[in-house]
This record gives sequence, C-alpha cells and structure tokens, in this order.
Amino acid sequence: MDYIPKNIFTIADAKRGDIGNTSKMYAKTFFEYFDFDAVTVAPYMGIDSVTPFLEFDDKWVILLD
Repeated sequence: MDYIPKNIFTIADAKRGDIGNTSKMYAKTFFEYFDFDAVTVAPYMGIDSVTPFLEFDDKWVILLD
C-alpha cells in the first residue's frame, strides 16, 4: 500500500465472509490498518458477516454473488 499513490482507489480482493466477531476484525484490518478504500465480502454466512464492514464511513463493500 505504501507504493500506491493516495489518489488511486484501492480494493482488497479478500472475499472475506465469517462470523460477526471475526468479520469485525477483518474490517478493522482492511479499512484501518491497511487503509483500503473497498473490500470484497462473501455474504454467505449471513448479515453478521457483512455488517461490520458497513460500519466504516467513506469505505466501500463489494458483495460477491
């Protein structure tokens, strides 16, 4: 991430989809630690696997189908 200019929109192609507590930590990692603009999320485990990612302002969530 240090090599990517700040004006470039970044997507973590992570395909995360886990239980609530684990999803919360994934969201924190991708949006706060790595500072990605968006992340791919697999909603197959239910709403609890997506909600933690939606709690971040100015960040995008791309749901897999």
